[in-house]
Amino acid sequence: MAQYIFSIFLIVSASFQLLGQPPRVKKAAKWVNQGKYEKTIKKTSLWLDENKNAALFHLRGYAHSKLGESEKAIADYDESITLDNKEAQYFFDRGYEYFLQNSSLMALQDFNSAIQLDLNFAEAFLNRGTVKFQMGDERGACSDWSTASSLGIALADEIIAVNCPSYHD
Repeated sequence: MAQYIFSIFLIVSASFQLLGQPPRVKKAAKWVNQGKYEKTIKKTSLWLDENKNAALFHLRGYAHSKLGESEKAIADYDESITLDNKEAQYFFDRGYEYFLQNSSLMALQDFNSAIQLDLNFAEAFLNRGTVKFQMGDERGACSDWSTASSLGIALADEIIAVNCPSYHD
């Protein structure tokens, strides 16, 4: 079952807000969406030397993540959160990296932060449920998955059916 849940993490972890962003952020997001991770890292590194920008750190972190460079991804997510601690996606993506490193408590804290910033962040509820389940909190996991389902994540219903046969809100 853990493999099934892990695949869901991969489906829901990429979302970039581009409205009102500077041109360099839009370019970097375009490269990430095209799978040009090395180019994203190279260019954003140059731009970040000129001007610290939370969104650019986040995108570079995401590119590092896609290349399997978890430590570098976390370092960039740390920087993005230091510069802007009001963006739920930054906490969500760092939580995902902590999940990959089997740092359940750190992942849980970041998913909690993402949810505090955005009470409708369905993917954060889904992933927090997964972490809770792995930590042995089946009731908490089922509750989070139920919330994710009510927020539109259809796959949460499948997870609930498999892992929460006796769960009721």
